[in-house]
Amino acid sequence: MGLPLLLSTVLGNGLILVGYYVMLNGVLDFMNIQKRSSRTFFLIFIVIFGLAIAYYTYFQNNFMIRVLIASLPLFVFDALGVWAFWPRGKHRRYVASIILIVGFGGHGLLFLARTIWAMASVIGSPLIGTQAVMDAATLSAIATPVLLAMGFLAISNESLLKQVQAQAARDPLTGVYNRRAFMTIAEHIWKRCRREACRVSVLTIDLDHFKTVNDTHGHAVGDEALRHVVTLVADVLRSNDPLARFGGEEFVVLLADTDRDRALAVAERIRQAVESSPMPLRDGTTLHLTASIGLVSTVPEDPHHTIDQAIDQADQALYRAKACGRNRVCGAEGPEPVGEPPTGRDQHIPVTLPTPPPSGPPRS
Repeated sequence: MGLPLLLSTVLGNGLILVGYYVMLNGVLDFMNIQKRSSRTFFLIFIVIFGLAIAYYTYFQNNFMIRVLIASLPLFVFDALGVWAFWPRGKHRRYVASIILIVGFGGHGLLFLARTIWAMASVIGSPLIGTQAVMDAATLSAIATPVLLAMGFLAISNESLLKQVQAQAARDPLTGVYNRRAFMTIAEHIWKRCRREACRVSVLTIDLDHFKTVNDTHGHAVGDEALRHVVTLVADVLRSNDPLARFGGEEFVVLLADTDRDRALAVAERIRQAVESSPMPLRDGTTLHLTASIGLVSTVPEDPHHTIDQAIDQADQALYRAKACGRNRVCGAEGPEPVGEPPTGRDQHIPVTLPTPPPSGPPRS
């Protein structure tokens, strides 16, 4: 008689709890939720309830207490499942989460009811509909795995689609936007600023003498240098400032709601960050990099003035920065902003922030 009880009660409930434990660990991994202490907590949780079920099976055979002990942890695990899939930031938000929230939530509520009704029976005050609650919980235990399997399949497909879309919008080497994705985002910002008559600034960034880096140190070091510079630039920018690699060692930044003076300050901070942050190499030496930056600041009020033209103007300022000695920022005058008196300037006038030439041996 001991074997059937061991299989159906102790081992059966234990396997259900272990299955939940494995599933929730996978859920936390999938949703990128930190779980440093959860593993130990779950294991202690399972051991305590397993021992309790074993005690009320072999030493004090009480069916309702076993129902109470088996139902409570399932409700806790279901609540954790709802919490894990509850919408958070946009990178962890999935439409398919609704299926899983409904699955975990519905199962958890029924097992919470089962816990309450079982507790009432244990303390000698049984509630009406005890058997109906038990039957509903049993049916839920059969149907919920099917619903959760559908939800897991749907959210996996959605996650893969998001990854493919992200890869299509990102430069595979540096992780910043590629040209196509940047232009899509920039068009939306450009149209908004045209409606609101607010300033838009464009920066074009080019690393100086980058061909020498590839020729001297190899393309692997050159690739690492590009990633190094992207990190430096991203640290200066706001989180919603789009940064894109347009090819080779050239990058473009769009600064919405940013006037010329603030854009020049941002560009100078980027230039200084690149110059003052040499990249360590594996041989113990460091690679010193500098950047030239072109800038244009404009109000896109003219329907014929496009983001492409603004980028071209910033490129012209970048060429001027290169011609003036590199490692500097050159600004270009764009169309006069709304509300400012005309100045009579109809050509690009460089605004240069010079830096003293480096001392000692020439840098790479």
